[in-house]
Amino acid sequence: VQYLLKDVDPEFIKKFIQNVDSIFLNCFPVTPNSLRVTEITHRSSNSQRLIFDERTRLYKRLVDFRGVANELSSHLFQEKPSNEDNELILALTRNKDPVSNMSGLRYMKNVLLGKRNDHCFRMVLTGNPNLKLSEIGIPCPVAERLQIAEQLNKWNEERLKACCNLRILEKGEICIRREGTLVRIHHNEKIRLGDIIYRPLNNGDIVLINRPPSIHQHSFIALSVKVLPVSSSVSINPLICSPFRGDFDGDCLHGYVPQSINTRVELSELVSLNRQLINGQSGRNLLSLSHDSLSAAYLVNGDGVLLNLYEMQQLEMFCPNRSPSPAIIKAPLLSNPVWTGKQLFSMLFPPELDYGFSPSDVVIRNGELITSSEGSSWFRDADGNLFESLIKNCRGKVLDFLHGAQEVLCEWLSMRGMSVSLLDLYLTSDSNSRKNMMDEIFYGLQETELTCNFKQLMVDSFCDFLAGNNEEIDGFVGFDFERMCYEKQRSAAVNQASVDSFKQVFRDIQNLSYKYANKDNSLLTMFKAGSKGNLLKLVQHSMCLGLQRSVVPLSFRFPPKLSCSEWNDLKSQGLTQNGDDSVESAKNFIPYAVIESSFMTGLNPLECFVHSVTSRDSSFSNHADLPGTLSRRLMFFLRDLCASYDGTVRNAYGDQVVQFSYGSDKGTSTATSFANEIRSQGSILPDGTGGQPVGSLSACAISEAAYSALDQPISLLETSPLLNLK
Repeated sequence: VQYLLKDVDPEFIKKFIQNVDSIFLNCFPVTPNSLRVTEITHRSSNSQRLIFDERTRLYKRLVDFRGVANELSSHLFQEKPSNEDNELILALTRNKDPVSNMSGLRYMKNVLLGKRNDHCFRMVLTGNPNLKLSEIGIPCPVAERLQIAEQLNKWNEERLKACCNLRILEKGEICIRREGTLVRIHHNEKIRLGDIIYRPLNNGDIVLINRPPSIHQHSFIALSVKVLPVSSSVSINPLICSPFRGDFDGDCLHGYVPQSINTRVELSELVSLNRQLINGQSGRNLLSLSHDSLSAAYLVNGDGVLLNLYEMQQLEMFCPNRSPSPAIIKAPLLSNPVWTGKQLFSMLFPPELDYGFSPSDVVIRNGELITSSEGSSWFRDADGNLFESLIKNCRGKVLDFLHGAQEVLCEWLSMRGMSVSLLDLYLTSDSNSRKNMMDEIFYGLQETELTCNFKQLMVDSFCDFLAGNNEEIDGFVGFDFERMCYEKQRSAAVNQASVDSFKQVFRDIQNLSYKYANKDNSLLTMFKAGSKGNLLKLVQHSMCLGLQRSVVPLSFRFPPKLSCSEWNDLKSQGLTQNGDDSVESAKNFIPYAVIESSFMTGLNPLECFVHSVTSRDSSFSNHADLPGTLSRRLMFFLRDLCASYDGTVRNAYGDQVVQFSYGSDKGTSTATSFANEIRSQGSILPDGTGGQPVGSLSACAISEAAYSALDQPISLLETSPLLNLK
């Protein structure tokens, strides 16, 4: 068209068309790719997947079209199916069971054989504290099957030819790549310089590790290979489980072997563990002591921990520094000099470390722990904790400190001993103390019941009763304890007033565990250290289950006393009053009951039933797919957003401004300030936010909260965090 009109007078054309550029079809508007997404069922599994809809294919055909203008519209309309056809296809895809309709051979090809290659693996995860934090233990048979490409040169000729010679002896031939073509080699002499050799994994090779689902930016970590003489699972140091959100109860790790030098360099410089010491989302330290090492750190810093010469020599083997002079050289009850636990902990610090933590009165000067109070927040994840100071002042020594501390603390814990038994659940030291504790709990629950009844009378729905205008309903005569229990399960306002009264007494019951428990109780030690444990669960197992309440209404109510005889009387009373046309069965009751027994003393059948209805039924089994759906959709909608050089957030396609300023200085937390300081000082974090995928990071921030809610137990007094997010 431009060639035909180039000789026409421009003034003549402007009489008919104001904008000459509109004659030529140089571009056409396209909806963002995030809006062209459809969720369907995967053909070879029951999981959901997101794919681009029909508009994407039509856009591609429009761009690639070569022909006459009159043929364009007809060509597109022939290729475009109707909306009814699209809806029918999606409905059939969602309703059918792809696995059941697939033949065995096709399922084997699509699901099993289609995922096999020599560059990735998926194996069960186990823990190995003897590994360094930046290492991953790969079984020897798996490492021999995984291949990594390396070009033959003068520097590695001897090593690679020895590897090739061994593989030729085992298999009779090897495959190499020469000038882009695979070549089979039967003799070692035919290998030339410049050939690409596919060798097995060795110690020190880099692999990219991921534990699905990848809910935040630190889900991918590059680790160094350590080939181990095992055959069942891969292993990592337990201290790096937190970035993967994993544990050792059957979780699987995915590993990817990079095949090019550029990829290995990118992994080492971008996603290696020493480059991800700071959480890019929260600004806090990504790693810290956990589990056994955290419990040992809490215990070793306690008062009264003394070590003799033989114990100190054993532990000194794992310490980077030499032992100091003994704290106590001579004492009436001691025959030999002894060292304190704080001295042992000081042997782990770099000599130039100066640190102070005000909330716990912790002071470290020149690598020596001067003072510390009871508590473990300063070597966990609190603001201004020990590891933030190590990252700021001793960047290259953080991983070495964590590994050395874990070795020393776990060795000391194995020498001291720490185990959990039923005696820890018993809490008290003798039967009299146990009886006194249970009496306090019983009288506390009775007092709370009276308080609930008084508050119940203050609710607006009982004004008629206080004024003497109440009517006889549901077969209740007067206003006794049974009527009060009935109203608690019928009225939401009365039920909430009872819950508010019970919250305070349950806090008092939890405090009783500190009052009556022994000082060496292992469960409380882990709870105080922050390594493991839940005080609510300890109370339920040892003292009482307490209030049982659920927001899901039921068609029946619980009796005032949780016994089988009361339950039978309630059911017989309902049948006598209502007969076949039961009016009460059509009502909605709010589940509410108080269980005075504990798991250790045992529950009767009705108590077990009430606990199952109120607590177990509210599990996340019906909502476990919510975080995955949320993560997939947000990632597709926000993945094109990135931070530009000028601080604005723009769309990668079209460069549209989505937000004029990413982030704000107002309300900056201590953790964020610490991350900004580290970013400005060195290379642990990338400089600035330019080029950062802020859209994907925002999607991860929301989906990570959803996945974290799955791990949080449902409180008897609060609603589900995942349901609140939904």
